[in-house]
Amino acid sequence: HTMTRGNQRELARAKNLKKKQQKERQKNSTGNVLSKNLNDANALADKIAKKKAAKEAEEKKKAELEKKEARRKRMEAAAAKANGGSKEAEADAKKKAKKKKKKKKEKTTSTGHTEDVSHPHK
Repeated sequence: HTMTRGNQRELARAKNLKKKQQKERQKNSTGNVLSKNLNDANALADKIAKKKAAKEAEEKKKAELEKKEARRKRMEAAAAKANGGSKEAEADAKKKAKKKKKKKKEKTTSTGHTEDVSHPHK
């Protein structure tokens, strides 16, 4: 029996055709090598310059954001100082209120057991 080669032949034909076309293009191309190299170098230089400009813009933006963040932190610190630390006192009061809520309301029954009465539907 023969082995099947699938689409290997088609792929090989396409590859060879591509090689032929590339050789034809090289033969027919106009202009000398030096001018082509110069054009390539100019294109590369343009690309590098664009990349550098984009990077500088990104760094500038980042620096501005950091400045804004630092300014915001300073303003918050100044506001907290002006309030005399009232935020801390407020937080402590909230914690105490939570603790009070958590304590269960218990009642001792006639048998001596404790029963939760904080939820009347239980």
